[in-house]
Amino acid sequence: MDALYKFAKRNGVDMNAFFKYLSEYAWEHGEVTYDEVKSLLIEFASKRGIDLVKIAKKEV
Repeated sequence: MDALYKFAKRNGVDMNAFFKYLSEYAWEHGEVTYDEVKSLLIEFASKRGIDLVKIAKKEV
């Protein structure tokens, strides 16, 4: 999770806003898996104009 957090933050995602979003999501849906967090982060960033998947593919 730490690497995912650092990658997203380095690429412009407001992680404080994301964790607030994640907290609200978890409150509504209960337990959240790593894969769900990853998908939510990608979706959250995408809604803000940051394509983390595209950025990750360029870095590989």
